[in-house]
Amino acid sequence: MRTIKVAMLALAVMLLGSAEASAKAPAGPPPLPLPTPKKKKPKKVTAPTPVGPTAPTGPTDCTYSLDSRADPGDGGEAEKDERDIPGAKSDNNAGLRVLRDAEAPGIDPVAKRKMWVEAIRILIDGLEKDPYNPNINYNLAAAYARLAKRGCMLKFVKRVVALTKRKETQEQANLRLTHLTKGFPGEKPPRPADPDFNDYRDDPDFRAIVYDEAGQND
Repeated sequence: MRTIKVAMLALAVMLLGSAEASAKAPAGPPPLPLPTPKKKKPKKVTAPTPVGPTAPTGPTDCTYSLDSRADPGDGGEAEKDERDIPGAKSDNNAGLRVLRDAEAPGIDPVAKRKMWVEAIRILIDGLEKDPYNPNINYNLAAAYARLAKRGCMLKFVKRVVALTKRKETQEQANLRLTHLTKGFPGEKPPRPADPDFNDYRDDPDFRAIVYDEAGQND
């Protein structure tokens, strides 16, 4: 019996010592932090090119300007033998056909706008051949008016007015201005003032060019 008590006492002492040793043992290292997930770089989103009238598509942005072509009446005009007058007439007719085809029923607005741009491209080719063709200058003004390119439209309306002061182009340029302002009520059927310019008839710059500078009446 005594042997059992001694064994139990020894066991108790051993357990007590083990507990004290555990209590005195230094704490282990702190747990490693969880890895921070890498942030994904946002994908670069490219804004779509606008399709409406403000889209800078080729000839519609007017960046080609007319710097390479002297304005009518400024003393630096191209000589007649430097111009391709028949080629310009052909381009004018081709561009005018595209403008007219664009007004056919059933053509959606996007396709219509593309046709206007194509007409401008053709007419600019003609302008390069003969910058003093009144019909080309007028039709470019009308096409830009349809595209709501006000500055471009005013530029070519002003050129048409300038062409009324040249003997060679006076008659045709005056006809174009009459078409713009009054139309041809005596024709059968009567032809009204050009509707392409209806959105600009109260524009002060438009009025200054057409009614003041050109001397046209409302």
